[in-house]
Amino acid sequence: LGAVVLAVGGGVRAAGAVSAEPSGKPIDGAALVVDDDPAAREMVIRALAQEGVPAVAAADGEEGLRLARAFTPSVVFLDVIMPKMDGWAVLT
Repeated sequence: LGAVVLAVGGGVRAAGAVSAEPSGKPIDGAALVVDDDPAAREMVIRALAQEGVPAVAAADGEEGLRLARAFTPSVVFLDVIMPKMDGWAVLT
């Protein structure tokens, strides 16, 4: 599993925080998990949830970029090898 972890913003939100506002917009400070493998996404999201860290998931690089522009994630878990737009393209 090739992945890049990027620390983006300030600290992560406290336990019990949700990953989206009632409007459906992701909450600033949530983690962003970008991976085309549903099992890998779920594994990272569950690990983050156990630590009380809210997370938002994207299935490909294009969706990940769209979400990263929609809110300010505290950290990004980015798969390097994905179809459409790989992790390296997301970084450039």
